[in-house]
Amino acid sequence: MPLSTQVGQQTYKYDKNPDVCPICHHAIAPGIIGKSISRVITEDAAKIDIAFQCTSSLCLRMFIGCYLGPNGSQDQLAFENKRVARTLTRQDAENKRIYKLIDVVPKTYKTPAIDQEIVNISKGFKEIYEQAAAAELYGLNEIAGVGYRS
Repeated sequence: MPLSTQVGQQTYKYDKNPDVCPICHHAIAPGIIGKSISRVITEDAAKIDIAFQCTSSLCLRMFIGCYLGPNGSQDQLAFENKRVARTLTRQDAENKRIYKLIDVVPKTYKTPAIDQEIVNISKGFKEIYEQAAAAELYGLNEIAGVGYRS
């Protein structure tokens, strides 16, 4: 079931709140602190940023959930829903208006667990693997791939 939030006088539906803090990596049900329309990506898509606060007593840090969804007013979307109603059910039309969680920032690196046996065999492996995992976290997939292959 989609959630909703108010930005100015506009109500937006979005798919979910983040369920893991990107900073402390604990499972959470975060509190919402603020939200804004960040920018129009294309004529048809826009981003909403929602500021959350981690509910873990060990963290309580703020982070941002980035959502991507349709651009346009509720009136435009209502018109589009009438237009597509001939081919879609009402639920399908509603789902087209839901902003999807695409990223959470900032992210902190969580050191992957590596068996001590592997570390004993190759001391350099641990450092290379950790750096490759950190590169992957930041979307540096080419660099991560080189590290993982090493």
